[in-house]
Amino acid sequence: METKRSPWTGRQQFLRGEVDTLYVFLPYFKTSEEISLRGIRFFPLRQAKRSRTKSAGIVRDIASLFFLRDDIQINDLTYAVIDARATDADPATIEENLSAISQILSYIYTTPGRRPADPFLTAEHATLYRFVPSVIPGWKMTERGNPALRDLSPASAPHDEENLDGYEAWSRQNENLPLIPGCRIYPPIRNFCLNHYQDLYADIKKIDWPWAARSSPVLLCAEPAIAPSLEERLLRAMRWYCKGASAVIEPDEAIVSLAIAFETMLQLDRTAKSSDLCRRISLLIGPVPRLDSWSEQFYRARSESVHEGTASHTYFLAVDANRIGVARKGRFSAVYYRRLADYARLIFRQCARAILWGGTGAFRLKFHRLFFHNQQRLEDICRLLTDKDHDESEELEQIADLVGGLNDARFDSEHVTDIKTVLATGALLANRCAELTRLTEDIEIRDAIACIKNYTKDKLTEPFVKNWKSLASTLDKHSSGGNARWALSVLTAPNSWEEVLHSFACYASTMGLEAWAADVRSTGRVRIDGLREGDASS
Repeated sequence: METKRSPWTGRQQFLRGEVDTLYVFLPYFKTSEEISLRGIRFFPLRQAKRSRTKSAGIVRDIASLFFLRDDIQINDLTYAVIDARATDADPATIEENLSAISQILSYIYTTPGRRPADPFLTAEHATLYRFVPSVIPGWKMTERGNPALRDLSPASAPHDEENLDGYEAWSRQNENLPLIPGCRIYPPIRNFCLNHYQDLYADIKKIDWPWAARSSPVLLCAEPAIAPSLEERLLRAMRWYCKGASAVIEPDEAIVSLAIAFETMLQLDRTAKSSDLCRRISLLIGPVPRLDSWSEQFYRARSESVHEGTASHTYFLAVDANRIGVARKGRFSAVYYRRLADYARLIFRQCARAILWGGTGAFRLKFHRLFFHNQQRLEDICRLLTDKDHDESEELEQIADLVGGLNDARFDSEHVTDIKTVLATGALLANRCAELTRLTEDIEIRDAIACIKNYTKDKLTEPFVKNWKSLASTLDKHSSGGNARWALSVLTAPNSWEEVLHSFACYASTMGLEAWAADVRSTGRVRIDGLREGDASS
């Protein structure tokens, strides 16, 4: 293992780009087959046992560190090997995706089923470890000299001055576990059990979430399937939901965590009351008898826990909302029926499911483009291309979305589109693509782009529209010929600068001509070979 001693923790080394390979383990989940989660491929341990590659050997070494209790070793788990050099994602994005995978799997497996009950599994089952090879100083593995400890290590145990080949691991942001062969990693809680029937590959196929491209459910697919802001909000809410499904959480703590989850997901402000919670839940799942009663009791328990440190009641009093007060005073017989947190988990999941379906539908129908016409899109593209205060990848993402929207609205917004704005935007875009791509290595493309870049508003428009038509034809030929590094699809937004230019060329050469014709009609002039009608007659 060719590694060097570093002053940084394993996580810090990875985020700094100093690590070539990251080893990821879900030790308390197993899978029968390979499965892709947010673009990361996970495998059953048996695959590493069959392979004789170097990375498979490291996987087997790390897997041998996991124990259930005492000398009982975990023999079936799930792992992934991430080549940090080969992936397009930066380390911070990979780390965010791994955290999201852990949260989502925790959410999936802490389902209470069809009725309020304890979660199927606990949040701790979704603990996800990351490992990087590292050189471990011997003093980190010993506690010699501490009078409170008795060292029973064999004589072959490491000495303080030794440097040992091992690993650094973490499952949380501020955690760092130095490990060498022979160490053991036990579950995060006592009385921990594995579920015999659990199978990631089979269980995820049963999720009743919307699926993206028939490959993975929303939130677990590689490509965005809902609005990024909505996905981020749901993941934050799920994180608090999972805190409320921990095996070691107290009932009042669970209520607080679940209340935060509701407030995050439903965007309740600081002045929200139980009636606001009830109303927003009803909008998502419909009217439910005694939902207002549960909302009032749940929010009261939450407020007592936050402001007084404990909740007087953590169970649901099975009465209508208008009789809660008199029932608690003992004026008539009433019983407590199930825990408030159990109901909260069940209701939260149905609300999240409704939001997922609605958000996925809105994303597929491109609602974020719905209320803008093409003139506004063109002006926004110009603004992005002239503003240098943003990241290049963010610039591409935003411009690609705007260019994709041009073609979506090409049949109903050209009457408000100025052809001069089309060509001015195209000139900026062509110049940007020439800087960032190798398209100009082709003579035809280089000549077309050179002409397009020379457009100014005082020049006649028709020759430049013809240049765009020529460029679109050339890019079509390259894209369909199989030699291009891109392939334009009318069904998806462009993903690269080559695709952006190709998509804009198709727009400018078709609907651009329509905008030019509309401009001619509106001014009452006809251009022939670049000349006004009056100029031709003279």
